[in-house]
Amino acid sequence: AKAVDYIITREGEIGVLLNCAGYALGGAVEDISREEAHHIFDTNMIGMMMVCKQVLPYMRAQQRGLIVNIGSVAGLFALPFQSMYSATKYAVEAMTESLRMEVKPFGIKVSLIDPGDICTGFTKARQTAKAALTNPVYKERHDKAVNAMIKSELNGPGPEIVVRAFARILRSKDPPVRVITSLDYQAAVLLKRLLPARLVEYVVERVY
Repeated sequence: AKAVDYIITREGEIGVLLNCAGYALGGAVEDISREEAHHIFDTNMIGMMMVCKQVLPYMRAQQRGLIVNIGSVAGLFALPFQSMYSATKYAVEAMTESLRMEVKPFGIKVSLIDPGDICTGFTKARQTAKAALTNPVYKERHDKAVNAMIKSELNGPGPEIVVRAFARILRSKDPPVRVITSLDYQAAVLLKRLLPARLVEYVVERVY
């Protein structure tokens, strides 16, 4: 609220919100505590919602504005041992789709950017559920899956790929529902729609 008030005081309006919040939490569902689940939802989804709530009254008064929420391909594909991160990103997808329809009559445009594996500080900030550090039931599979994700992130493109997607949305008169930054994941999302769910699950399990 203070940040938005500061901008309104200095500039008199808010034209664009780029909403980027999120961290990863590793661990099997059985290993994640209520507190850990609450914290990641509070950051990744509810925090994003609250920032939207702060700017929307000003954008409605202006009868224009653009909100771009940063999602993830994990909001399109649930990943093993990343259940809460995937759940928050699925929630961001749903909230953004709803928000688009709600605010369209006020001239406000809303879009999503869904990055794949990119090389940023996200990898270093990754957290692990406390129980997952000691519970031997899932540890070997958990570590294998997370290490595969870390390797993909470190070998992925930099954040510039997201910036370019944001620039395309800024230039668009009618922004798309979502922009998936990687051609590989664009193809994967298309295949998910076409292939049986069990086959998709099998492929994800093979990767992680």
